[in-house]
Amino acid sequence: MITENLDVEYSIFLLLFSKEKETVLRTLLSRNVEPEYFGALFHREIFEQIVTLFKQGTILTLSVFKTTFLSRPGSKSDDEIKMTQFLKCVKGAKAGLQDLDHLVDMLIEMYVMRKMLSKMSEAVDQLNKTPITEIIHDFEIHQRKLKSLLEKTSVRSVMGLKSGLDDRVARAKVVNQDPDAAGMVCTGYKNLDKWIGRQSPGQFVIYQARTGVGKSMSLMGTALSNFKRGLKVIVITIEMSAEDYLYRFDSNLTGIEYSEFSMGAIVNDPDKMAIWRERIKQCGKPDSDILVYWVPSNCTPAKVDDIIANNPFKPDLVIVDYAGDMKAGLRGIADYDPKSHAEIYSALKEFAGKYECVVYTAQQSKRGTAGKASTETGSWSDVSGNKADIMIAIEVTKEDEDFMTEVDGSVVIGRMTVSIIKGRNIPKCKTHIIPRFKRMTWLEKEENEMILAGSGKEIETVKKQFENKLKSADMKLEVSPKHADTQTQEFDLLADDEQI
Repeated sequence: MITENLDVEYSIFLLLFSKEKETVLRTLLSRNVEPEYFGALFHREIFEQIVTLFKQGTILTLSVFKTTFLSRPGSKSDDEIKMTQFLKCVKGAKAGLQDLDHLVDMLIEMYVMRKMLSKMSEAVDQLNKTPITEIIHDFEIHQRKLKSLLEKTSVRSVMGLKSGLDDRVARAKVVNQDPDAAGMVCTGYKNLDKWIGRQSPGQFVIYQARTGVGKSMSLMGTALSNFKRGLKVIVITIEMSAEDYLYRFDSNLTGIEYSEFSMGAIVNDPDKMAIWRERIKQCGKPDSDILVYWVPSNCTPAKVDDIIANNPFKPDLVIVDYAGDMKAGLRGIADYDPKSHAEIYSALKEFAGKYECVVYTAQQSKRGTAGKASTETGSWSDVSGNKADIMIAIEVTKEDEDFMTEVDGSVVIGRMTVSIIKGRNIPKCKTHIIPRFKRMTWLEKEENEMILAGSGKEIETVKKQFENKLKSADMKLEVSPKHADTQTQEFDLLADDEQI
């Protein structure tokens, strides 16, 4: 089996010393080519020296490089002989700039082959002393990393301030004219989207909430909000089956309670069946669909990568419900260790860039923290916070618990607060919603002004109203005429002064 191709390496070096040397080197660096990608040890030393000089702002011709390389600190006695042979082979190579992409592909392919064979040999040595499940998990992680090297994407990792201006102008025009066509994603919360704008491909967003507060509901809302606008969406669920997940979508779109779908009662009502079919038919573009993948166990980053890579269409939005239930598959490291979470969050952020999409997921908040948004441990929060572009907290504060209003003639007690707690170059604002868990949706009043997280416009709670009414009643009693025969004045402390 061939694991190195010296002709390919000599051709690449020929281009590195050509008139287009700077373009060639930038291309190699954009593909993350390292010295170890070269098979010959001497070639690795040469490439490392070329990169070092380039980072110092120096680009040398072949003859000048020879002198510089041979006079470097730590040079060996036989370097001159090797250099003479190297120069002869490079000058004899035949390649043009048009061949560069193919040459780089072959160089990387040889490197991946060597790493794969090394890993397989290591796995064979471990068979008698390591559980097979650990070997497989370790192999999956290694396979994902190698696979990412082989796959080219259109993500630009190198762009010049001047040379890339036309590309940026073209992108800005597309985003301005048709943000949906540009794959720009929204949260689905009106008062957040209004002020923070949309997320562009490559961004990673995390919802954070306690158990039962609304992580899945928010992820579902984000998925449907973008699908309705014509974006391509896939969902990877761990907690529930694809069928149950889609029943929740059905409930959201029809306004019919989820239990009627899950228990099958809806089939007994022809009118609701007609609504069901019509609403699903009208949702999104005629030829589009949301695909839901159920991975009930061992949902590793490698499996998520495989699902996205083999999905029948390129997604604009990937929902992973949720990261807290994923397995890192790191040998000898517990699933809830910060190192495992670092592997998971790093991979999800990587997928957003690799597949030019936006990735949304969620994580568990610490129990018993009242309205405070904090994760189970500080390490988790640090890991996710470092990787996420945006973090959104879903909370039920004391004020939310006391909140009361009227909706469609019925009194509703309680609400939720959804806040931006981390974001690059966006305001930390918030919105209030009234959840409708039975229908997997929420009510949200659009505000004219931004409500800053932790301050700003608030709605009076029932407790505050009660306190204000008591204070008002005391003041009225103090100023009332003090006659012995005055009858005691009664006040209805629960009466509404104004509509909330």
